[in-house]
Amino acid sequence: MNKTGYSYPVIYKRIQKYGIYDPRVFYSGKRRIKFIVKIDGKFYFNTGDIAEAFNLSEPIIRRRIKKYGLNDPDIILPISEFNGVKGLSMARLPQKINYHGHEFKSIRAMARYYGIDNAVLSRRIRIYGLNYKHLCSDPKTIPLHAKEGREIEYRGEKYASYADMASKNNLSVAQLKIRLRNNQSLDCSTIEVRQKTLTTIKSRKAHKSNLVTAEEVFNQTGYDLKRLKSILNKKSLTANSEYAGILNLNKFVKKTNNKGDSHYKYAFNPEIIPFINNYFEQIRQKHLIMVPQLREMYFWDAKNEEFYSLDPQNGNFHKKIKRRDKVTNRLGKTYFTQTYVQAQLIPGYKWQSRYYISEIKSLIEHPEVYAKDLVTITQIQNSHPEINRRNLTSTVLAKYKVPFYRRHFPDGRVISGYLPKDVNRLVFNKNR
Repeated sequence: MNKTGYSYPVIYKRIQKYGIYDPRVFYSGKRRIKFIVKIDGKFYFNTGDIAEAFNLSEPIIRRRIKKYGLNDPDIILPISEFNGVKGLSMARLPQKINYHGHEFKSIRAMARYYGIDNAVLSRRIRIYGLNYKHLCSDPKTIPLHAKEGREIEYRGEKYASYADMASKNNLSVAQLKIRLRNNQSLDCSTIEVRQKTLTTIKSRKAHKSNLVTAEEVFNQTGYDLKRLKSILNKKSLTANSEYAGILNLNKFVKKTNNKGDSHYKYAFNPEIIPFINNYFEQIRQKHLIMVPQLREMYFWDAKNEEFYSLDPQNGNFHKKIKRRDKVTNRLGKTYFTQTYVQAQLIPGYKWQSRYYISEIKSLIEHPEVYAKDLVTITQIQNSHPEINRRNLTSTVLAKYKVPFYRRHFPDGRVISGYLPKDVNRLVFNKNR
């Protein structure tokens, strides 16, 4: 790392790819490593470094490597010396050019006059000659097959070339050709096209194994797409994640048979679709609502005032028994507690707690109120001199209909109290 200036991950990947003794591990340049070649006792890893070292242009080095090979010792020679060694001749262009009645001192002056690139004009004169009808035309407006005069027609519109078509649709030529090849819209953003392409690839690969993707399950069931994707994540397939989301859908996850594929490795068994649809059908039939702040397996039937728990394994709902405890106070008087059910708190607390039916209804009506937001009557009485002076009690708060809540902390502790804003509204507004 100290020798190259690159970070630990970069060096580690190089060692994995090339081995610890390979010279490419110690490359400190800014260009990408493309190959390895030794020239005059020094290693080079890309055409840019070779061109810079021997005072040549990178396109010249690329053309020489493409034609003569990477290990040809002549690729670093100056142009005139290289042409002499290889027996090449340079077609000299005229110094002065007479074109359509105008005489130009050089190609550079002619290119500047017509507003095109000097290298483009030189190439056209060398290949097509001075009589080429598109000699001074804008490259974007030249037809793809200029010699035959053919143009491109796409959805009723005509374009002079692919470059012209790409320019008018704010795309590169490469992006344009990929979209035309795959019959994709030219109006979509690149991100949207990539997502659609990846979805299509996933779908095809899953179908080869008679499986379905998370997107297909979402389209046919409406189940949470983020959860479906997380279930297909390797981390969610470990033994530590017993449940993923509301339902245990891990049993429907199957590995595709496409070996060596780095884009897609898991999909769902098609049986997941009727399984999820049956789950939603039960929710509709029983008029169930998920209870906030509890684990995502408890539901409330507001119509019949019944409490249900979900079995994540088979997707069925079971009615929880309502209970009342018989209690004897210090005076020996016997009474029954409020009706309650046993339910588990949010994930992280393994024991079930006692929830009164009135508390279940309060959770549904006020899901935004948490245990951390509440203060007890003792805390209220000690919070402000004005409140202490007026001898504020729970009876007084009940008289003025200040909302009272009972909530559970994640560690199982219970608090019964009020929201500070409700108490302040009662005390200080009435005082004014």
